[in-house]
Amino acid sequence: MLARARQRAQEERGVTLTELLVVILILGILFAIALPSFLSQTNSAYDAGAEALASTAEITADSIAAGNGGNYTSITGPSVLAASEASIQTASGVGSDAWLVAASGSSTGFTIDVEAADGYIFQVAQQADGSVERSCGTTLGAAGVLDSGQSAGGCVDGSW
Repeated sequence: MLARARQRAQEERGVTLTELLVVILILGILFAIALPSFLSQTNSAYDAGAEALASTAEITADSIAAGNGGNYTSITGPSVLAASEASIQTASGVGSDAWLVAASGSSTGFTIDVEAADGYIFQVAQQADGSVERSCGTTLGAAGVLDSGQSAGGCVDGSW
């Protein structure tokens, strides 16, 4: 019986170096295919967070205006909106995927700018006629106009 066990142990060989290298090569190819998809999902999550924050800020701006007879002039910066709604973040930091960078109001409308962690800026602007325009891009120019960049996430052809 001992001789039989010894014979079986001698017949069983381990994994060869070639087999091990083939498995490592296959895993490397799979990771190379999957990694860009995962990175794209991260940017999509950042942009979705910025869009949600912009929508929250828009609703907050409307609430402020409702308390002021439809006038948005009391919106003089991000801190005004943050004071009315605790969930609005006004600075980047640990755990923040998006933050409010600018907010301004007039007697008939407002403009709100939110920056996502991937560097894209999402803007909501209510015009005098009540229409709302949503735009996005990578830079905010002096006149408040965004370029029409396209992110890996939610900014497609300058709008969202």
